[in-house]
Amino acid sequence: MPPPLGDQALATITDELANQRLDISEVLSAALAILSRIKAGTWVAAVMNEDPSTSRILTSDDSDPAMALYMDAYITSLDQPGRAPTSGLGGQVMAAGTPLMVPSMPIEKLFAITTPASREFFDRYPPPRALETVGLLIAPMRAGGMTLGTLALIDWNTRLKLNEADAEWLQVVADRVAAGVEHVQCHRAAIDRLQRLTAIRNIGLVVASSSDGALIMEIILEQVSRGLGVDAASILLVDEDQAELYSVASTGFRTGWELRLPIGNGIEPSRAGHTHDARSSPGWARQLQRRPGFMREGFQTWHAVSLLAHGRLVGLIEVFHRSTVEVDQEWLGFLDDVGTIAAIAIDGLATRELLRRVDKERGHLSLVPKPALSEVEWRILALVVDGATNREIARQVHLSESAIKFHVRKILDMVRAGNRTELARKVSQLGWL
Repeated sequence: MPPPLGDQALATITDELANQRLDISEVLSAALAILSRIKAGTWVAAVMNEDPSTSRILTSDDSDPAMALYMDAYITSLDQPGRAPTSGLGGQVMAAGTPLMVPSMPIEKLFAITTPASREFFDRYPPPRALETVGLLIAPMRAGGMTLGTLALIDWNTRLKLNEADAEWLQVVADRVAAGVEHVQCHRAAIDRLQRLTAIRNIGLVVASSSDGALIMEIILEQVSRGLGVDAASILLVDEDQAELYSVASTGFRTGWELRLPIGNGIEPSRAGHTHDARSSPGWARQLQRRPGFMREGFQTWHAVSLLAHGRLVGLIEVFHRSTVEVDQEWLGFLDDVGTIAAIAIDGLATRELLRRVDKERGHLSLVPKPALSEVEWRILALVVDGATNREIARQVHLSESAIKFHVRKILDMVRAGNRTELARKVSQLGWL
């Protein structure tokens, strides 16, 4: 006597999943292939993504491959191949955590209880065969006290006569598949965390040990790209004089990525540290489309984090991907952590450069000899330092403006100053007055 259908499916799926790579799509594909061989109908597996508003969806139907392809086309119309919003009947089952079975209903009623998109797609693209009735059996995939997704059987024209026994064994199988999915998710999460911790460590080491700005930027972009699994990344810094962001480093682009962008459209000093993405920042999404070469890059996903140092916006890190990236809080947290370290590094580089310029200037100042000025010229110099104009100086020392102009030019040359402001600063620093 052959084993009951549920036992047969569970045993076969358990053996098959033990040999699968640690990949959710492969786990689902293996389970659907087995179920499709065991019981006719269109099988659909859905697992919520890191962003639970969308789900990864796979279909299979050995007895009617055309209907599986039709379902794939419908899913693609909702979002993109293999992904759809977590809504409709599947979304309801995930929320309730209990199975749903409708042995038979008119096809029109199916459209009434699902999303309007199903009716629109059916009208625009008729199925490969006439459909009058449909049966549904949807079981939640449960593991670790959570619902991860659903496993569904669609019985077109109600040939299977679904019953409670089917619901019982499918729930057992759905929970077994969920255990396999959870194992993959935990393994993947552990690897991601280790990689991101290593990336933070590598960035911290180079920031602490190097004063080479180009090397620091290169390591930051290399580690953030690897840690987030994105195709490209760039760092932009703030030009305060021009109120612009300009690119200083990039990786992964097929075209040149040198650009300058006005600060605005959501990137403001008051919002520094805020993470922006293509969906929540439509202003930035539109600006991205206008960038030179952006359309040729084929990017589908963009995220950015503003860099804040001492309450001041100093730059922006952007990451790009040519397909959809499923983003969770750990992903965003890693990007934010890298942004914090990058802001500290950029601020430190700016401080070191400022100190270098000051030291260099002090060295030059130490070589400037105290000029041999007449008593009148010392008076003129003091008045220049005080900010007096040539006319005001002329009145006080009783000389013509032309004479004052001559003496000021002479003093500038002797002190090696380019203008009156630089002259006043040098005289004050050298303590000549």
